[in-house]
Amino acid sequence: MRHFLLVFWIIILFARFSFAQKSTCTKIPYKENNALYSITFVAPDSGWTCGNNGRILFTPDGGRTWHVQRRKLTESFNDIDFINAQIGYAVGFDWKIWQGIVLNTTDGGQNWQTVLRMNHWIPNAVCVLSNRVCQVVGENGLIFRSNNGGKEWQKIAADKTNDLCLETIYQVDNRIGWVGGSQTDEHGKERGVLYQTTDRGTHWRKVDFKRVSWLQSITFINPHTGFVVGWYDDDTAQKTIAVILKTSDGGKHWTRKKTARIGGRLYAVDFSDSLNGLAVGYDYQNGQGILLQSKDGGETWQSLPNRLANVPYDVVIPDRQWGVIVGSKGMYQLKISAGYGIHVAKIYVPGEKDKH
Repeated sequence: MRHFLLVFWIIILFARFSFAQKSTCTKIPYKENNALYSITFVAPDSGWTCGNNGRILFTPDGGRTWHVQRRKLTESFNDIDFINAQIGYAVGFDWKIWQGIVLNTTDGGQNWQTVLRMNHWIPNAVCVLSNRVCQVVGENGLIFRSNNGGKEWQKIAADKTNDLCLETIYQVDNRIGWVGGSQTDEHGKERGVLYQTTDRGTHWRKVDFKRVSWLQSITFINPHTGFVVGWYDDDTAQKTIAVILKTSDGGKHWTRKKTARIGGRLYAVDFSDSLNGLAVGYDYQNGQGILLQSKDGGETWQSLPNRLANVPYDVVIPDRQWGVIVGSKGMYQLKISAGYGIHVAKIYVPGEKDKH
């Protein structure tokens, strides 16, 4: 059995290496068996997460217990989003047939239907705008939009280039939305980029950033105040620097917030209210998780000591007193203190292949 698995992964890695020559998207390390990549809550007690081995899990009790809704070993899901307790979408890739896939549910995840397949294309993020409208972003700067619950899809290019990788999407309202990621410039350098639409995705305005290499996650706490996190590859210092950008005027201007030049990559950010937020990531050079906490609306960020060996890929804070991180080694519960401080505890969920 072990020999079979070794041969299987050699084939997968060879195929993925060949395919990767055409793509700048290299976010997900698919050999992490227990990895969960995305988490979303529609209420403090109702949430979903997804990840490797085709796992989609649901909690009805605020994360205390999790139940498997779907599992397929040849699939890996990058993102999941729900508009209410019934309607949601998950996006990922089926390695057996080498297709990007988009799944839809209309009954809270009891049943999932495939509503979109794309050969040799990896979707990275999904945003559900309403019961009928959904948008998906991924490689080659492509955006897919459905206006009828996933029955039909319109393909939109955020930019006329194949070296653009879109990693994140956020819809402020039915007209205004943002997508972000990275684009390779004429010198072969990766540059973080944002695109904004004000007409429901028909046209996109590009926002370039200096000293930013990747943008991984977008969130807004109101129509005017938003945040983007990612990282900058500082070649001079030979170090990767965590990056947090904030806008207070609906995206007209973005300012970079101080993170004490913390080394590493930030993958996600979330706020429980207008003041309390958490950004998560990983310092690959030192092999340590990154937890940055803000209690003043994202103006300042405090680095929190932690022993998180897990690579955090996503975070959700349904309440200012608790949250959940998902990452390379599964799921962790956060208990947030009144001051600066967080207690991190491992949560074992169905489908994990080992417990360490």
